[in-house]
Order: sequence, then structure tokens, then C-alpha cells
Amino acid sequence: MSAYGNIFLADALSAVGTTVSYAFNVFTAASTAAPSGNKQCTVALVAPTPGGANGPDYHLRPADTCATGAGDPANRPATDIDGDARPSPGSSAPDAGADEIS
Repeated sequence: MSAYGNIFLADALSAVGTTVSYAFNVFTAASTAAPSGNKQCTVALVAPTPGGANGPDYHLRPADTCATGAGDPANRPATDIDGDARPSPGSSAPDAGADEIS
């Protein structure tokens, strides 16, 4: 199994395992370790915890510097969850996760 261009908010290595091929992912600072070819940092999400009637909002904040440009430039969907082009104009790599900051 492969995991490319994701944002892991929990320790994915413990949850998913080390037999998975990871690349171009972002692991939170709380993760045990980020495999080679991935980033480990704090992602700026709009509302990452459940709250209110709408639940969590996993869109990237415009000021995010962690997931921005951290996605896989060769293996990515053409648009993000909102239909925005990936990568955003002027960028060579998409953002990690389902949202592209445009």
C-alpha cells in the first residue's frame, strides 16, 4: 500500500504501520517520526477538532507554511476537494492533503 500527499494528524506509523510506502506526506510534530521523503511539522488547519454543528474543517489556513507545496507533483488529482486547480497557479508542487490554498 502507498500513501502519497496526505496530512496525518495522528501518529500514522503506529496506526497504519511501517509496511506502507510513504512519500510527500506531512506528519504532525506529535508523530513518532516522519519517514524519509516526508515532512514533520505543524499544519495550520482552519478547525482541526470537532466543534459546533459543522464539525471539523480541514481546509488549510492561507498562512500555512507546512503543507503548502509539500504534495507529490507527479501523483495528484487535478483539483482539490473544492474544485480548485492543483497545483495552484505559480506553484510547482501541490499542497499536501485534500485542500489547495489558492
